[in-house]
Amino acid sequence: MFVMVEKMTSAIQTLRNAAIAITACICGAAIVSTTVQADAQDYASFTLSPGFQPARAVGSGVSGGSRTVVCDTRSTGGSSTPEMFVDLENSPDHILTVSQPFSYLRASVEAEGDVTLLITGPDGTYCSDDVNGVLPEISGSWMAGTYYIWVGDFDSAAGSNYRYQLLFSED
Repeated sequence: MFVMVEKMTSAIQTLRNAAIAITACICGAAIVSTTVQADAQDYASFTLSPGFQPARAVGSGVSGGSRTVVCDTRSTGGSSTPEMFVDLENSPDHILTVSQPFSYLRASVEAEGDVTLLITGPDGTYCSDDVNGVLPEISGSWMAGTYYIWVGDFDSAAGSNYRYQLLFSED
């Protein structure tokens, strides 16, 4: 009987150690896995013209990248933004094709952190930071043509990027 109790105690100790090891692995994986991952439906392209439906076009993705950009739009009435990190020049997050000019179109970003917006189009380059709190927005008239859009952030380190929604609306 004593041998049987000893074997059961040993088996219980082995199970407890295994449970502790599994818990440590799970917790460790949760701590290590802080990088935000892109989803399959992220990085949509858009073709818009005035009166588009539904009234809001929405895209999503993950901010940031490895390219450093300082956007100075002071010559066109804008301002200089701090250094931001975006994806490579030949790899925009989104492409917008405006098939007919807009007298007013708003591009805004919603995210859990401080992100930036960089848009290059037929009439120049536009940057935005901290228009709506810490969130960017670019609005006004948009001529017909192709626009390349990057959503950036201020730290290229892994784990410092944010999931975002890019919103287009006419209001």
